[in-house]
Amino acid sequence: MYAASFDSDEYSAFMQNPNQYQTTSKTSRKLQFIKERVKVVGYVQLLAALVMTIVLVVGFFAEGESAPVTLTGLPLIFLNAIAGYTAITSQVKWYFLSILNQALQVVSVQLGAFAYTYTGMGAINLGINRDLIGETQVGFGLLLSSTFELEMKASTMKLSVVEVDLVAVSFVIAIFTAMRRR
Repeated sequence: MYAASFDSDEYSAFMQNPNQYQTTSKTSRKLQFIKERVKVVGYVQLLAALVMTIVLVVGFFAEGESAPVTLTGLPLIFLNAIAGYTAITSQVKWYFLSILNQALQVVSVQLGAFAYTYTGMGAINLGINRDLIGETQVGFGLLLSSTFELEMKASTMKLSVVEVDLVAVSFVIAIFTAMRRR
């Protein structure tokens, strides 16, 4: 056995078999902190998959959502579930799924006839809005719902909105930090 430093290239080996390594208390605390941040992201992704499933089922049966809406939601549910599971179980080689999932949620846009929004469970958005009369505003918003929207509207509006989800950004940073430390 040997001591593993915090900046070691053997982080993934450590994550797979932590009992094989001796660590200093400082290194151990830092590694544990990184693991816990990634696990939080994983649990949020699993919860998002559950919430999205409930929303999809309720929408399908209660509100008569169409098959295309259901089919577009299923891949995102699977992505959340798989990314969450791999983050919780510290499968470092699959962290790219969590990064992909969160990256899809970072930016929401509405530019003319095009609109794109995706949130797993909600978002804390910081955005810039240019309204119909040409005034630009900076806004801050809290969204507490599971949302996926990708559409081209028939009529072109002059409304432009670009928002950044601060929660998704923080999750991407947490996962990148864990990957960098491996």
